[in-house]
Order: sequence, then C-alpha cells, then structure tokens
Amino acid sequence: MQQSWFFSVFTFGFLVTALFACQPSNVNENIVKNNSLQSSLKTTQESHKLEKSKPKATKRLRNGQQDIIIEQMVSGALVQRPVIIHAPLKVDPQRKYPVVFALHGNGGSASNWLPQMRPFIERDGWIGVYPQGIKKSWNLGMERSKADDVAFIEKVISELQNYQNIDHERLFVIGYSNGAGMANKLAIHTNYFTAIAAIVSPLTTKNRPNLNTQPVSVLQIMGKNDALIPYNGGMSRIGHNFLSAEKSIAAWANTNGCQIKPRKSRTYSDNAKMEFFGCREGKQVVHYGASGVGHRIPRSFEGGLIKLCLQFFTDQQ
Repeated sequence: MQQSWFFSVFTFGFLVTALFACQPSNVNENIVKNNSLQSSLKTTQESHKLEKSKPKATKRLRNGQQDIIIEQMVSGALVQRPVIIHAPLKVDPQRKYPVVFALHGNGGSASNWLPQMRPFIERDGWIGVYPQGIKKSWNLGMERSKADDVAFIEKVISELQNYQNIDHERLFVIGYSNGAGMANKLAIHTNYFTAIAAIVSPLTTKNRPNLNTQPVSVLQIMGKNDALIPYNGGMSRIGHNFLSAEKSIAAWANTNGCQIKPRKSRTYSDNAKMEFFGCREGKQVVHYGASGVGHRIPRSFEGGLIKLCLQFFTDQQ
C-alpha cells in the first residue's frame, strides 16, 4: 500500500515536471521583457522628472541693458542682489549668444563693466553678466561680504536658463583683483565655465584646485610690481596668503593635466609669458607677467586687456 502511494506521488511529480519543461521558452523571456519594460518606463519617468525640474526657456533677451534681482539668504536675512545683463542694442532672436560674467574688484561696482565691455558686446556678439558683490566685495574668507557667493553665481546661472538666446555651453568669467579670486573659486568648485581670466589675483593657500576640480582653461595676468598682491607670493595686507604667480599658474596646469614644463617667452611689449601645452580636453593655461606694472593693469595691455581676455575665450569655443 505504501509502495503504491509512493509510486503515484512520484509519477505525478514527474508528469508535473515534464509539463513545465515542455512549456515554450518564451515564458521566461516574457517575464524578463516585462521586467525590462517596467525598468525602462521607470527610467523614462525619472528622466521626465529631471527634464521638468529644469526651467523652460520662455524669456528673450532685451536689447541693451536690463537689471534683474536675485534673492539670497545672507546671515539669516533675505537679500535682494542686483545683476546687470548687457546685450547688444539689437538682439538677434535667432542667435545663441556666449556669456561672459565680469566680476568687479573689492570696492568696485558691477556698472563699471558697462563702458569697458560695450564695444565687444556690440561688435563681437557677447552677452555680459555683471553681478554686484555684497558690500562691494566677494567672499573669499577675509572680505566684508559674508555671502556664499558661489551659491549666488549658481542662482544667476539658473535664472539665465530662462532665456532662449543664451548658449549655456559657452559660459566664461573675467575677474579683477577680488573678482579674480572669485573667478578662481568658481573654477575650483563648479564646472559651469569653459574658461576664466583672473586679472591681478593668483590662487591663495586656502583657495586652490582639488581632486574634484574639473578641467578649465585659465588665463592669469599679474603685475610684476604689484605691492598689494605680491607677484612672488606671500601674505598680503588684505589678509590672504597668496601663491606666487608662477606657482599659481603651475597649479592650474597640474589640474588640467598639462605638460610639466611650460614655454617661457617675452612678448613684443616685453611682458613675461608662460604657456602650458598638452592639457586635457584641449584646455589652455597661460600666464602673463606685466613688466613695470602694479595692481592696475593698463587697458591697453598687450593690445587691449579686455580684447586679450575675450580672444582667449573665443579660442576655447
């Protein structure tokens, strides 16, 4: 009796196993396909969520100058920070314009950039963006401003996403003095900018590239007789400990994976020039040491200071 029962169970189990073995192979394939489809739909939904999170470009640039306000929490208070957007007097609605941020020095004003940049905005088709630092300064650790100025510039860039005429793949920044220190800081901690031009401010011992810094082209211009920010580095009376001009540009070259040894030369105006080659992603790293010049680089430097910077940017595009 027990043997008969065991034989019946065994026979039933064998038939069930055979039945499943005879099922079409596409049953499992369909299960895999269904799982893959669900995964694909989930990924697509997540992708749409990401796309929806980006602001839709609905605004067009106005002709000429327009002023916008960016709100930011600073020291527990909501602050309204002005930004100038400087466009050509006749904006081409079909064109995508490259953007140059211009950052004033300590004690300066965003509006000071308007007359300097106007010829290039009109002739060469740039959009200028001139933010105003709190208490006329940019916070690098020792300044009157206590704002998170990297976050502020990120807010400005986010606002620019609303404009249809802007090429967001071509963002650049010029900084002068304290603004140059801010340009260095932006290049260190963000990857928005294709290139920067830092005028009369090298890197400091507390503000230098790190392992997270992305490749970026750098133009550095320093006065060899600068009494405020020493060309050969060291403590400054403004409270920062600066790298020497040559160590600063070498640090940028190292970050960009350039060849160790630069080409050193003299320009027709007898200024020192250092160029690094073989940099990653085709980046360029260039330094000028202005002979006989202090903290104020002449506007005529090397055929035109702003022209030199913008040409450097154009070469990166």
